[in-house]
Order: sequence, then structure tokens, then C-alpha cells
Amino acid sequence: MRYIAIRVGQQLPDHYKKMATSVCKCGATFSIIHQQPFVDPKRAEKQVDTVKSILGGEHVDPKFQDHLNSYDLDD
Repeated sequence: MRYIAIRVGQQLPDHYKKMATSVCKCGATFSIIHQQPFVDPKRAEKQVDTVKSILGGEHVDPKFQDHLNSYDLDD
């Protein structure tokens, strides 16, 4: 996994760098992190919207309880 969104407050894995933050309409906040050799600021900017879309889509499910702690963002 080179690119991950993790819930704010979780420990950043070794060899990863925080690139951006994405916030769901419910207030859940996720850090977009990239593995050190694959740091890409432009990709991180696009991933903010991707994460917002993923998180918003989960609210459509009537059984929705809470977001996962992390999401794999690799292509």
C-alpha cells in the first residue's frame, strides 16, 4: 500500500508522510498519507476528493454505523 487514508488520531505508520486531510460531512477526519518513496502532492490533492466521495457514499447505506479506520487509495 503506497497511498492510504487513515482516521486522524491513529499513529502514522513508519516510512509514511502526511500529505493532506479530508473531512466527511459527518465530521470524520482522515489524513491522506503516502509511503516515502511515492510522495506525490498532486496525487494527494486529487485523493482528498476521492476520500470525500468514499466517505459520503457510505452514508447512503441504511446499515451504516461508522467509517473504517483506514482506506487503501492505491490505483
